[in-house]
Amino acid sequence: MAHDKRLIGIDKERLVVGQIRKWLKSYPIVMLSGPRKVGKTIALLQIAANPGYRVETRFIDCSDGAAPSTLSELLTENRFAGILLLDEFHLLEDAQDWLLTFHNRLNDHSSFKVVITGSVAAQITFLAQRRGGGRNRLLHLPVLTYLEYLHFTCDIPYDADLLLVTSEASFKDYMVLKNLRGFEMAPIDERYVQDAGLEIALARRASSYTTALLNSNEITIQHALLLLAYRLIDTWGFDKTFASPPIGNKETSAADAAHNLRQRGAFDGSRLAEAVRASLTREQIQDALRYLIWNDLAYCNFAETDIDANLDTQLLASLLLGKDLSPEQLDSLFTNRVQICVVSPMFYSMIADELWEKIRDCLKEHSGEHKPLFSKVARIMRDRDVISSDPHLLGNWVEAYLRGAYALRSATPMITSSFITESQREIDIARGGLENVLIEVAVKQDEKKEKDVNFHLAYTGKEKCFLTTKSTLEHVVWQGVPILRIPYHMLAAHLDRGELPSDICCR
Repeated sequence: MAHDKRLIGIDKERLVVGQIRKWLKSYPIVMLSGPRKVGKTIALLQIAANPGYRVETRFIDCSDGAAPSTLSELLTENRFAGILLLDEFHLLEDAQDWLLTFHNRLNDHSSFKVVITGSVAAQITFLAQRRGGGRNRLLHLPVLTYLEYLHFTCDIPYDADLLLVTSEASFKDYMVLKNLRGFEMAPIDERYVQDAGLEIALARRASSYTTALLNSNEITIQHALLLLAYRLIDTWGFDKTFASPPIGNKETSAADAAHNLRQRGAFDGSRLAEAVRASLTREQIQDALRYLIWNDLAYCNFAETDIDANLDTQLLASLLLGKDLSPEQLDSLFTNRVQICVVSPMFYSMIADELWEKIRDCLKEHSGEHKPLFSKVARIMRDRDVISSDPHLLGNWVEAYLRGAYALRSATPMITSSFITESQREIDIARGGLENVLIEVAVKQDEKKEKDVNFHLAYTGKEKCFLTTKSTLEHVVWQGVPILRIPYHMLAAHLDRGELPSDICCR
């Protein structure tokens, strides 16, 4: 394939490009989902320009009306046995039937491969789960990650020794996108919302099936962004009505939290769930939650009280499959036991001013009293230096990042979990995903000591235990538990690569 003009000026690849090449060696069909405008098309074009081994490639834009006939010609004449790169697959009529056709062709041509992208992540995920046959690999493309930032700004290879290349200073530079060139993040503005709503409508009409996963529109997307804005306020400590810090902030004392709240202003006495209910109906909240989780924008965190108990995710599953929840059930999704959080905190920096204004408009009669607070949050998001210099905000940002990076390693719906005792002792990230893992995040205070660490509450001898630090890297055994104390930025880079640190030789 000739070098596409859209690649002019782009000399570096996203991490997922190498991952697609890797997984094509084991899986004949690789599916790539992710929000709009994060680089899925460029990723396919880069594979077309350099597939990694000698094989014919064909890039097809499925938004082109000629795409079905082009595909039919390639497949019916039985002459194509290379890599098909199908962009915006959700726009292809009868996408499910086409996927079955690809699977049938795999039986005749071992060299036949397919890479599929789609901005309607719900549809791509549905196809991967329902029509996988064990031969599909699903990958998620998030907003620019920390490891990718190091690659774009410092020319650091993705497989570099992370002991040598990460630092707290580099992570803070990433938070403010310092010196970033060759990569642009599209703003989440009114046009973005309109296009996202249109894509969902087209996917719904083009598919030969109908699911609750595609029951979203522009209004749903606006409401989803409003929920994320509320969660941002709640997570970063703007809500003075919590008697103690919310899940994830237990190392900050209640006195410290009260001081922060007095300094930053408050949410006018409304708890998160009450504020949401004042702005949205129960049906609107349900639709917004479905959109967030099914479209790679948010993950769900459960706080466990018994580490050996299986998480009861039936409520979440019912919601995602389109079933209505009672008011009591919906309220349970806004408690300290369940949290809906954005996959990447960087997503907030993409929300354009006009959409922040739209979010404020959604507050209806409450907009007058809450508008200053949303304005304040928007100002903080535009001035990332405020976040990186405030230990409390930095700690919440880091924890949200680690949770999102960890959740992206699992299949949608993305889930992480926390373990917390009745005495409010906590492990920030507990089990789940592909491996048994316990992680405590310590950024908001000085390095934790042995007496402050809670792994022994949940350790069974099977888990890998990580305690994040600002700079310390060492293996320790505290209270009978082997722990890797690791800088949070280094752990973040490992998770970005889709791996957990193992057998690190501390230097």
